[in-house]
Amino acid sequence: VAARQRELQLYARALELYELAVETLPNENRHLGDMYRAIGEIHEAEGRPADALEYFKRALDVQSHVRQA
Repeated sequence: VAARQRELQLYARALELYELAVETLPNENRHLGDMYRAIGEIHEAEGRPADALEYFKRALDVQSHVRQA
């Protein structure tokens, strides 16, 4: 139980940091897609597939726009 709690706290902190990065990166930054993907992976690991899918879609959208630019 304690290990799972620690894991969840690490996910929460990681999510907080990735969201901060997303807020500060410009929309055309090539790393934005990586941040969205990482957020999606955290949601997936925490059992929230709908949230994960939303962020995976955002990652793909950003990556397709960055490649075109």
